[in-house]
Amino acid sequence: SFSSVLWVRKPRVCIIKDFDTLIKDQRIDYIFKDANGVNQIEERVKDIKLNSADGQGLISPEMAKLWAEDMHLSYTPCSFIVRTTFIKGNLVPFDFKEYARVNGITTIKDRYGTVYNLEDIDVLLSESQFKMVKFYSSWEGYLSYHDNYDLKWGVARYNKEYDDEYVLTNYQYIQVLNLDRNEAKGLAEYTINWIKKICNGDRLYALLYNIGVKDEGKTMSSIINSCGSNFTKAITKNSNMLQDGYVQRKMHNSIKESIRQAKLGRIWVKGNYQFMISDPIAQCQSALGLEPTGLLKEKEVYSNFWKLRGSPKEICLLRSPLTHYSEVNVQNPVTNESLEYWYKYIYSGIIYNIHDISVVRHADSDFDGDLCCTTDNPYFLKGAHRDALPIMYDKETTPTQKITLPNQIKCDLKGLDTKVGQITNYSTSMIAMLPLFKGEKQQEQRVEIEKRIKLCRELQGAEMKYASPLRGNV
Repeated sequence: SFSSVLWVRKPRVCIIKDFDTLIKDQRIDYIFKDANGVNQIEERVKDIKLNSADGQGLISPEMAKLWAEDMHLSYTPCSFIVRTTFIKGNLVPFDFKEYARVNGITTIKDRYGTVYNLEDIDVLLSESQFKMVKFYSSWEGYLSYHDNYDLKWGVARYNKEYDDEYVLTNYQYIQVLNLDRNEAKGLAEYTINWIKKICNGDRLYALLYNIGVKDEGKTMSSIINSCGSNFTKAITKNSNMLQDGYVQRKMHNSIKESIRQAKLGRIWVKGNYQFMISDPIAQCQSALGLEPTGLLKEKEVYSNFWKLRGSPKEICLLRSPLTHYSEVNVQNPVTNESLEYWYKYIYSGIIYNIHDISVVRHADSDFDGDLCCTTDNPYFLKGAHRDALPIMYDKETTPTQKITLPNQIKCDLKGLDTKVGQITNYSTSMIAMLPLFKGEKQQEQRVEIEKRIKLCRELQGAEMKYASPLRGNV
């Protein structure tokens, strides 16, 4: 449970209650079993109750800075994927102490009823992050065991200092778009030009391809020393070599794999992957006993990355693995003075509102460290099936089990050789078949294929849950 973590100091914790939001009158495609036990799909209008910050907690900016020092980083992350015994999830820097002072609040009550002075708290840890929350009578009781066995806190993942400007897509993202032949060519045009410029010896493109993007503070000698081959060192020292036919052929051979991957859907679009974050104001409001409204409205997200790039009117949000058209989530990035003030520590990440069902559309995602790809690419925005209904189904509750060696072995075996990729491939194959069934006499087959694509969504969700059986073990 502590593999590949960076150790950090122990925080002063308050366990806060999870909070739900009831989102009314949502149109969905609902999967259910008929009288014969066969899965069927029908459109329904339902009120959907969601855990609005599932897997997320808040860390004070002061403690975030200390953790960054513990991790020997030159910057302070804005997502800490934390690990300690029975605890996991994303901690997001937010000044909950200042927010409390603004609202005239000085104390906070945890989920066990213990009252703390807010100035004595470093982390607001949610119930969904503390997997054994219901099996302890107090946080102090848990700490007594934690201290007795000299257990530690660690960070398994965290955001990069700078978000990427461009991201490689995959075939799943592209095949669910509604594009004609010319639009498909337009989508690929940037990648094709990128490859041509590298192979033709464009100095900037060729150097960036071979040596990568380097910090502007690095010296030329340090860049050359970091090059992995004499060929790269040579063109770095003398860029005129890029005009040589032999060098260009060598670069073409080097980039052949990128060309092959591009044909399979690995093409460049503006955007990147960032951690999904639930509106921290809403979570803080709930923790302090205030009505959780948040700063974002339905269909709104806040992103510092997109704010610095002019806040496009719309962006597409996509989460892997993606199996159905409905999972392309179009949202509106917004900004204002209040958002920029309260979220000044969150320079990376996509902050979601609590008033829509984006997590359902993202195939039942949560906020414990899930990543989301975002892009403002016009072909993605044009090709998104905006009217496709999100898919929902009733989920089985994981049975409670005792922690024993046989149960642990059984759970580990369940997590091996999962069929998530196989199910995704089934969906991909069926989506690829759809254009073959356009005629009037083929409508029945087409409807059946579309139904099975939607059923793959449930199969994948069930398989992912099956592969993570330790969630329910005590």
